[in-house]
Amino acid sequence: VTELGSWRDMATDFGIVGVGHCGTTSLRKNLVAHPGIALQHEWETEGTVGEDHLWWYTRKFLPTKELVDHLQALRSRREVAVGHRVVMGMANPGYAENPVIIRMLQHAGAKILA
Repeated sequence: VTELGSWRDMATDFGIVGVGHCGTTSLRKNLVAHPGIALQHEWETEGTVGEDHLWWYTRKFLPTKELVDHLQALRSRREVAVGHRVVMGMANPGYAENPVIIRMLQHAGAKILA
């Protein structure tokens, strides 16, 4: 039995919804340079599941409590490191092609940037 979390607790402030070859990756790389912005692609270096949480979780439809707790802890550690609130986001050039992901971002309370 796996305890489920809520998309509203995913600690996600924004989602960059792109399509292939429209500049999503370039925008993501530029945003990551700002110390007050953390993007989901950075999280994989901390031992998280897969390269892209949202793509992986579209098969499950609800995040696990473990993932929610993990992302909230990552945000807290980053905020301690930089000394102020960090804006957390997700970006992928394929999000625009998947209405389930857009809906999940909306449920997480993220602002959608297209």
